[in-house]
Amino acid sequence: MALSIKLRTRILYLVHSFVLSYAELFDRIYGAWLGRCAGCQLGKPVEGASKEQARIAAELSTGYPLMKGNS
Repeated sequence: MALSIKLRTRILYLVHSFVLSYAELFDRIYGAWLGRCAGCQLGKPVEGASKEQARIAAELSTGYPLMKGNS
């Protein structure tokens, strides 16, 4: 897999700035990628919806409120 110059520069910066091992760096990048994938998938059903429409969709799916005590 070919990495862009910008990505290679960023990786080198992280390695040299924080002295991360390859495993730690891989873990951070992998975690960030998984978080982005999850966010994209979870946001897709309400993409383009207003805040009120998103709230109604969450209520209908018993996913509202998102946290207990949240009103």
